[in-house]
Amino acid sequence: MITRILEVRSDTQFNNDLTTWNGAMNSLKVLLALKPEELVEIGKLTSDFTSALTAANTAKAAAKSAVTSKDVAKKAALTLVRKYSKKYRADLSISDSVLDQLLFAPHATPGSSTPPSVPTGLIAEDKGLSVVGLAWHANGNKYPTTYVIETRSSATDAWTILDTTTKRRFDYQADGNPIWFRITAKRSGLTSTPSTAVSLWVNGQGVNLKVAA
Repeated sequence: MITRILEVRSDTQFNNDLTTWNGAMNSLKVLLALKPEELVEIGKLTSDFTSALTAANTAKAAAKSAVTSKDVAKKAALTLVRKYSKKYRADLSISDSVLDQLLFAPHATPGSSTPPSVPTGLIAEDKGLSVVGLAWHANGNKYPTTYVIETRSSATDAWTILDTTTKRRFDYQADGNPIWFRITAKRSGLTSTPSTAVSLWVNGQGVNLKVAA
């Protein structure tokens, strides 16, 4: 199958066809009445493209090699930096201010994690048939915070854990008797202060409120 020179193809294929075309133009110069200056122009453009293609291919290969060398050097540098970071952060005689100058994180202090925030806006909704719908605001807590749902049957009883969830909504099948709810947030072994408690069916009164999403 004959390839036409003006068909779209790779640069390498075009360069081969251009070289063939240049040779054909020279072979047919008498038939085609080509002037010497035209043949010079054709030859120069053919040579220029071949040279430019060779330079581009060489540059691509060099760039690929340079990127590979850069990645190897970066990996080696990171390995060395990590070595000294581990060494100095384990040495408590090296102050945090010195670690800061070295762009290292401060010494790890057990129990220094920030406890989760107190959940806010707790609402208990009587959804009918004694189904309670609880909803609350995260108050800045993010996954993987776990919310611990506690209940009690009077204002003076001890709180007991009902269930846990990572969501901010929870449905519970109650029995229609007075019940109190509160929520605490738990993350990385730390627990927040309990939320404000809410109640349902106290003195025969129910609550039918919803919290904003």
